[in-house]
Amino acid sequence: MTFDSGEGPPEEDGDPGTNSEATTTTATADDQDPTALTVPRIDPDMSPVEIAHHLHECGFHAFPTDHPDQPICIGKHGPATPCDGIRGKHPAVKFGTWAIVPTPKMIDLEWDMHGGLANTGIACGPSGLVILDEDQAGELNRWTVTYGINLPDTYTVTTGRGEHRYYRWNHAVRRIGNSAKAMTDFKIDVRGDGGYAIGEGSHHASGAAYVGNGLPVANLPDEVAEILLAGTSEEKPHHHRDQGSSWDANTSDANVAKIGYPKRHNALIAYAGRLRKTGLDYHEAEPVFHQRWLLCEQPTGQIPEATYHSADCPYPVTWDEGKGKLRDVFHRYPPGQGDDIPEQPADKPRPDAGQWDTEKHSGHLGMAVKMGAQYAGKLLYVNKIGWHRWDGKRWAPDGDGQARRAVHAVIKRDRRIIKMLKLPDEEEQKRLRQIARYESASAITGILTEAAALKTFSVTVDVLDADPYLFNCANGTLDLRTMDMRRHDPADRITKIAVAAYAPTPAGNCSTTTWTSFLATVLPDEEVRDYLQRLCGLSLIGEVNGDKQILPIITGGGANGKTTAIEAVTFALGDYAMTAEPTLLMDKRGDAHPTGVADLMGRRFVSVCETEQHRRFNIALVKWLTGGDTIKARFMRQDFFSYTPSHLMMLATNHLPRIDDDTPAVWRRIRVIPFTVQIPDAEQDKNLKDHLRAEADAVLAWIIEGWKEYRQRGGLAEPDGVLVATDGYRNDSDAVGRFIEDECDVGGAQSAVTTQALFERWERWASADGSAAGSRIAFGRALDAKGYPAETNTHDRLRRTICLKSQIEDVT
Repeated sequence: MTFDSGEGPPEEDGDPGTNSEATTTTATADDQDPTALTVPRIDPDMSPVEIAHHLHECGFHAFPTDHPDQPICIGKHGPATPCDGIRGKHPAVKFGTWAIVPTPKMIDLEWDMHGGLANTGIACGPSGLVILDEDQAGELNRWTVTYGINLPDTYTVTTGRGEHRYYRWNHAVRRIGNSAKAMTDFKIDVRGDGGYAIGEGSHHASGAAYVGNGLPVANLPDEVAEILLAGTSEEKPHHHRDQGSSWDANTSDANVAKIGYPKRHNALIAYAGRLRKTGLDYHEAEPVFHQRWLLCEQPTGQIPEATYHSADCPYPVTWDEGKGKLRDVFHRYPPGQGDDIPEQPADKPRPDAGQWDTEKHSGHLGMAVKMGAQYAGKLLYVNKIGWHRWDGKRWAPDGDGQARRAVHAVIKRDRRIIKMLKLPDEEEQKRLRQIARYESASAITGILTEAAALKTFSVTVDVLDADPYLFNCANGTLDLRTMDMRRHDPADRITKIAVAAYAPTPAGNCSTTTWTSFLATVLPDEEVRDYLQRLCGLSLIGEVNGDKQILPIITGGGANGKTTAIEAVTFALGDYAMTAEPTLLMDKRGDAHPTGVADLMGRRFVSVCETEQHRRFNIALVKWLTGGDTIKARFMRQDFFSYTPSHLMMLATNHLPRIDDDTPAVWRRIRVIPFTVQIPDAEQDKNLKDHLRAEADAVLAWIIEGWKEYRQRGGLAEPDGVLVATDGYRNDSDAVGRFIEDECDVGGAQSAVTTQALFERWERWASADGSAAGSRIAFGRALDAKGYPAETNTHDRLRRTICLKSQIEDVT
């Protein structure tokens, strides 16, 4: 992988990113860079910064990268290159910085920026290296056999899943880049000029260490070089430019020692901004800044005063002026900002400068502010819910203590800074004791409490997953309005992600799969099958519109595939889907615990599986959870919060629950989808669920095609099979209607009966039927709705054109 989020490295010959053709001389081993590379001897007890120094002393160009033990990735990410979730590899400095040879002081400064915890990247170009990165064991051997060449033994680093073979090469003679067509059919990457690899002594995200074999670095064989040169892409690599990418290049030791005014001014301003970005206060930053000022003004020791105004060193920056620049940056920018200071003339003030007191915060709040400076954009605190972390694809709940480990990292960094200040022993011990007080559990909790209130971290529930038309797939975010895919972006505040990836094709990518074959078997009615697809497609949007205010019920006897279908959809949708408790929608004693309802927040597809007979819907709850109104809920032992529902709820059951309400407000929500096919035992695939999970991408593609079809039709368009099944369910659920059919005679002009007599007979009938009798008022309303209103001018509230059959029998 080539990190390319900034400017490319400086080139001696040829354009950056291409093979240099400035000379037609054939590159050979004799043209190798004479600079020797010493074999590293990494001791397991070495600290990360000691490893970086050792690799630097051995001739390797070292720069810091992310370390998997950091709470959050410290990689230098920008809007165009957000973290992809892969830990331990992303450069912690911008491209322009690691393309310049470091110095020991620069290594100290860079590692101190990250609390001393960083892996070591090796820049291939400045190190005079070409590295062959074998991602799968045996691939290099297969490549050499294919091309009939021999690779000499060389310094090799074993990685988390493969190995890096290091070879010496002089890129100034002829440049070898990163992409070689000769490797197209092999799981091998070429790391050349403009690329890098993670060095020995670093740690992989799996926990494995990068281990070297102790051999010297061999020259790249001529025949291998010619193959790589012939196959290297002639195109310039595309570099994503972050704002301020050139500034980090100016702040490197090699450059800052050579530049004059005003670039020297700009370089120091930029470095002051980087210090402000870390959250240091002014007094902590001053000694670190002083070391950089010395590199700028005195690169080879003390520069005589006479040379300050010579052609070699015009317009010096005195230390008093340097401190003024640092103080100015810390005054103008809040903690955590300053890394994007634009280039400007030295005498031009920054417009709209803010006022920031760099010393007004102390105690828990002061530590929280420093945490905000280091972890802005990496952690969020959602009010009344808790901490979330950016995992490279979504804002995930912080279930493993990332926020607490962030506090640990801030404390550790402060301890290192105190050591670096070289204070008198008494003062140093005093400050270390102060830092130690923050390490107790109660102090860490106090720091997190203060941090949770900072604007840097604090957000409300309503900003999460706020755009209902963004759907987060495993491989990017899909805009359901335009059907465009784009990178995962922390600014979207998305907290959910599907298990499946989506790769749209003109013809669709789910035409002949196990999933579609399965559906054709269990739902032979194509119209019903297509309706289910549109329903699942509608569930993708994160709002409850009119069409979504329904409760689809998938029903049928056992062994008919309905549960398997629901589980396949639920799995593919990942965080967007959940299976609720079976009794969530059923009538039961007491109210449902609010945590069951809280779990629905942000979901888009919620399934409920209920198989018991003689269960009855909780009609009020069904209306509430399918109506789209604001829901108030809470998680266990937490405060109540409110959210706008986004889910489509679907019930799968062998036995249709009873509905003791015949009003349109209930039945406009109900949709019955019959699964009528029963699969014989001999034809059942016992591994079908595993097969469908393996085809999660195809399931998601099918769902998205359903969304497209829903939009094209302009609605769900219920087929006859669903309408007939729903009408049958309503007739079967109409207990009052069945009572009238069993116990009453209707239509007679002279027929009449009192409400009291009807209700007494209804209570006995309902008890025998297993139906809920309800109140007399509710029973009266049901009779009114069926066309038998009570006369208000009679004492007994007679109802005309209806009577009990027993009345007729008595007369007879």
